[in-house]
Amino acid sequence: MEQSQSVDVSDEFLVVEGEQTHSNNAALTDLPTPLIFSATTRQHTDLFKNYSGDIGLIMTVNGHKISTKASTQVLSLASPVWSQVIQNYAAGKFNFMKNNQELSNHEVGARGGTSQHLDFTEDNTEALTVLLNIAHLDFGKVPRKELCFSKLLNLAKLVAKYKCLSLVEPFYKNWLEGEDFEPFQDGHENWLFIAYVFGRHAAFAKLTKKIAKEVRVNKDGSLIDSLGQLFKDPMPHGILESIQEVRETTIKNTLDIWYHYVDSLIDSQTISCKLGKADCDELAFGKIVMALKQLNLWPAKTEIDLSVNDLADKLKGFSFGALGKGHEGCHEVSEIQRLTVEVAQGIPSPILYSHYSAMTSACMTLNCGAKDQEYDNCEDLDF
Repeated sequence: MEQSQSVDVSDEFLVVEGEQTHSNNAALTDLPTPLIFSATTRQHTDLFKNYSGDIGLIMTVNGHKISTKASTQVLSLASPVWSQVIQNYAAGKFNFMKNNQELSNHEVGARGGTSQHLDFTEDNTEALTVLLNIAHLDFGKVPRKELCFSKLLNLAKLVAKYKCLSLVEPFYKNWLEGEDFEPFQDGHENWLFIAYVFGRHAAFAKLTKKIAKEVRVNKDGSLIDSLGQLFKDPMPHGILESIQEVRETTIKNTLDIWYHYVDSLIDSQTISCKLGKADCDELAFGKIVMALKQLNLWPAKTEIDLSVNDLADKLKGFSFGALGKGHEGCHEVSEIQRLTVEVAQGIPSPILYSHYSAMTSACMTLNCGAKDQEYDNCEDLDF
């Protein structure tokens, strides 16, 4: 976050409370740098000074509603959502966002009457200002370096909400310079949404697999992340459901290796002991079952709260020792443990075709290079 600074403000900074617009100098000191601007009049200040403003905007800064101006022509060119807002505004449909089901999810309001403002108070002001500065060609105020996780996420939310991906094409690669390591930090699971919006195939593929291996379930059966927290929005549509399905399938396949082997020791007509001793099989059965019971995996489970990684680590970590003189080679648990690790490492990709298609489209919009559009292991994509 950029350093805030105190400024000597006058009546050109207008605070909007409800439907009233009035000056409130005391409330507007220490404004974030992107929203500190000057004007020579006592009217609405033009934050985006490369264009003369012809429509008012209301944004929230430090809990206060700030009024500024922007160009309707610029807004219309920058975003189809803003274009629709302005068209409805011009047609006198001042409250259309509350009544139009098609656009209600954009959460953009239009205020009518004498105020003539578009309401952006529910948006993150810093991210919104970045987009508006780009739209108004005020590039000196646009970040040119890597952005931290929270700032990237706020930008991704608004880029998706206002469908203005092409607007950020000259800048997004610098913002995403940390994509080789930032997505994989604990607590950064929402990087899935960032990668989805900006078409980062490789980061999305690696992160979905990482999450699928690490995710657990709480007592209510809800997915929780590596820090034990519930997942938060935004997430690409359907990805958590797909991750949950992949997790459940992989855990079932892992446990089945062990349960089938235990069953074979009891039900099989063939003695597994290399010396042909039935009591060796019975002893192996008892030791394996005891080990599984200590891990709370016996009697046979269909649902557990462990992650794929935790389950594999527990199963590969135990040893029941020798079964007696001459039986050292009987019942090689190490082979079962090897298969356990293999299943965990070979976890299927949770990526759906809808995710692949959306990211490919984003890459085309952003003129990504061929490498950016490729997955590391395309054979993992099950569509």
